[in-house]
Amino acid sequence: MPEGFHPKDISELAHQTAIHEALMTGAKASADEAQAVAPVKTGAYAASIGVTNDGDGVRLVATDWKANWIEFGTGAPSPTPAFAPLRRGCEAAGLKFVPRKR
Repeated sequence: MPEGFHPKDISELAHQTAIHEALMTGAKASADEAQAVAPVKTGAYAASIGVTNDGDGVRLVATDWKANWIEFGTGAPSPTPAFAPLRRGCEAAGLKFVPRKR
């Protein structure tokens, strides 16, 4: 990390109007692409994809209860593949996908 740089500086930058608008534009483009490539059985998962601004920055989210399974897959013994619609949406918009740590 550069000398004199503090992580709080990034948070402050993200709240500047022009930067915030650019982040929202990229996140909305990611959400549109994620919804377009999401698997559809009932439509609930695709409908749950959206953009939030939680004070720490702009986030692309899926709130459906199956979101982690759809994004990352389930693995054995009855594997559901990782469809990765959020990752694919970010990549299509030229953004980096970073899973939120819990």
